[in-house]
Amino acid sequence: MRRSSQQATRLVAAPLLLCLFGGLALEAQGAAPVRPAQPDLMARAELLLESASLASDATERFRLADEAAALCERAAVERPLDAEPVMRLVRALTLADPAHPELCRPGRCELALTHLARLRQRDGMAVDAARIASEEGIVLSRMQRFEEALHAYERALPLIEPARRANSLDERMGSVLLWGNSAETAMALGRLDEAIRRYELAIERASYGEVEWQLALYGLGVALDRDGQGEQARRTLLRALERDPALSRLHEDGVFFEPPGDVYYYEGLAHSVAGDHALARQAFLRYLAALPDARHAGRARWHLTRLAALPAQPSLDGGRVEIGLPMSVQGRRSPESIRVRVRSHARELQLCYARMLREAPGTTLDLQLALEIAPHGYVGQRAHVLSTSEPALSLSRCVELSADNWRFAPLVGGDTEVVLVPIHLAPAEPAGPPPPAPPAPRSPSPGRLRRAR
Repeated sequence: MRRSSQQATRLVAAPLLLCLFGGLALEAQGAAPVRPAQPDLMARAELLLESASLASDATERFRLADEAAALCERAAVERPLDAEPVMRLVRALTLADPAHPELCRPGRCELALTHLARLRQRDGMAVDAARIASEEGIVLSRMQRFEEALHAYERALPLIEPARRANSLDERMGSVLLWGNSAETAMALGRLDEAIRRYELAIERASYGEVEWQLALYGLGVALDRDGQGEQARRTLLRALERDPALSRLHEDGVFFEPPGDVYYYEGLAHSVAGDHALARQAFLRYLAALPDARHAGRARWHLTRLAALPAQPSLDGGRVEIGLPMSVQGRRSPESIRVRVRSHARELQLCYARMLREAPGTTLDLQLALEIAPHGYVGQRAHVLSTSEPALSLSRCVELSADNWRFAPLVGGDTEVVLVPIHLAPAEPAGPPPPAPPAPRSPSPGRLRRAR
């Protein structure tokens, strides 16, 4: 499991409110109208990339990414000494199909490596050496060139301030991301001892609860399990599930798994620890279908044998999730666009609800989920369930923690938008009795033919 460095921080596009609306303000005061300045190339490219990363349709995602790439290429010509246009260009080139986040489009990874190599050659003072090397490691991982990827991470690690932690407005490279990505690469190479050590270093350097901390815990749990340290793996994954009960971080934009299909092992192990036995079995079966000859296929089969001996559970499909029309005080985003984004996370909500149904079958709930959406599209303060039709603290916490990292359409400038999302959770409607069988056709009388009219 790897996380793109371009997606590891929540960047806000440069504030453009004054330059966009300053001319209108002067005109209102009686001054000569001033033509509003247009957003610069990089700000426009960033907005396109943010929109592309939210697009669920691959064709639309690639169209937006290609528009962003063209802007980045123009910016690189205008700002030849600035690394930022090239780094954004690499992000546009490697933006993947949502159905296959581990893959580049044909030729795009190779082109991204070419741009990074040129950038490294002209970075004489090695100002951007760490970012360049880390990005090379990520691109090489997508190409399954794991030895080269690990060497790239090794070049980057000594250039990072060990105690420095990135914040939400800081895109400088952090050591947590590098240790976690290099640990995953070591595991792909079969070096479990090395992977465990690197994951432990990532966790040690991370802030409690941050996304990189959660992802490193998932990776460490899987590495320990594959190393035969089952109890230690279980305790490690329980720590990750405390902050990510619905496994939403494993499917966050910018997170991908190599080799393809390895995500199902993560899901299977996490579901098993969480007590979702049916889902765990389903995930391990998908892992074996995707990677039947994988190095750790035997361990996956061992888990399946153990799960087969456990009691059966209700299906995850035993609950219905209905998203009502959100209400917004500011009204900056359309209610329907917000509902569409929340619906894209319905599986997480359904998982939270399915666990509660195991404890309280037949329970129906109505939630009001409060979200503070910042201009860049991320949820700002902690998501909060305001009301439920009856006490459901564990479900409320599961929903809140899942919603913390949801993303919505980015906007240029403005203030945080407060949104209330109504959510209705109900057991699946029982299947009615089968319809009566149609009466059997009468046999025609002897000697008489029936003609179709």
